[in-house]
Amino acid sequence: MRHVRMMRTRAVADLTAATLCLPASITACAADEKVDTAPLPTVAAPPYVCGHLPRQAVKRMTGLTHLVARGSFDLNAVGGHGSGWCIVSEPGGERLPVLEVSLLTDFAARSTEEEVRLGAKRLPPIVTGGDGYSATKRSGGDVVGALAVLTRGRSTLIVSLDKRLEGRDPEADTVALMRLVAPRLLGRAVPSPSGPTPP
Repeated sequence: MRHVRMMRTRAVADLTAATLCLPASITACAADEKVDTAPLPTVAAPPYVCGHLPRQAVKRMTGLTHLVARGSFDLNAVGGHGSGWCIVSEPGGERLPVLEVSLLTDFAARSTEEEVRLGAKRLPPIVTGGDGYSATKRSGGDVVGALAVLTRGRSTLIVSLDKRLEGRDPEADTVALMRLVAPRLLGRAVPSPSGPTPP
């Protein structure tokens, strides 16, 4: 009987520990996992999330072991300019988005020059005829994520990260992911007439 009671006590303890990792506390549970601080890969390779985002890169920049992703891209849509999106969310009931990649046509936004004037950084050359910028997202003075935006002709690709991991630079990660996905998603878009050309 004593052995049975010990087993029941252990089972209750295990259940309690599992309950602590329910969606409301999933951030705290994830904090116990070691963050991979290695840079993102420089070459896109399968497997892919949503057909175009390298899974290894996404896992590394979000810190998620199990990816919950939805969305797709159609590069032939909108007369060949392309359209689509991919959202990667935290696991659990609420599934809060942590990474979103969007391909838009005729996206109305401030110019790169204006964004840079306001404090953003101009992106390095990534695709011929493309121009864009990157910036951090802040809340109360703290960096909570980052954004990278690249436009080529009428097509705009946006990488938005709403998470910051200890030991990782979210802005550098969004730029690195842009380097990986832009040639695949913007490569067929018509270049801007006056856009910069990589050397």
